[in-house]
Amino acid sequence: MAHGYGVIGRPALPRQRTPQRTRLWARATGSGFDQLRVAVAEPREGVLVLAPAGEIDVATAGVLRRAACEAVEAEPRSVVVDLSGLTFCGSTGLVTLIDAREHADRRGVGFGTAGGRRIVRRILEITGVGPVLRHRETLADALAAAAAHPRA
Repeated sequence: MAHGYGVIGRPALPRQRTPQRTRLWARATGSGFDQLRVAVAEPREGVLVLAPAGEIDVATAGVLRRAACEAVEAEPRSVVVDLSGLTFCGSTGLVTLIDAREHADRRGVGFGTAGGRRIVRRILEITGVGPVLRHRETLADALAAAAAHPRA
């Protein structure tokens, strides 16, 4: 059965058999300074990587929420969120990531986060959310864990 995902607001595209697909979810909010973009790639078959860039806060969390939901609905083996492009992640961002993990769990899709700038990693540490998100220090570590996830 073919599964796909697309840009927000457009129908899902049929799953392509290429080594890497990349799509972009984006929305400018307010004056454009509080912007979040989410690129989605499939570096390994069955493993989708979401790469948000910018700030996750109340104004932008919906962009990541929608991208994560669509990625999980595509039913890959695993979804990894690469946090290295984030410049800020507030409490709304943490809730969005936890919700995405719970949605993935309900669908039998593996989920994890990876990397992040010092400020983002510190937030995961202080709140204790890192283990909840199955956070790994590097994307390579997260991809290795994702590849090991059995498909339910």
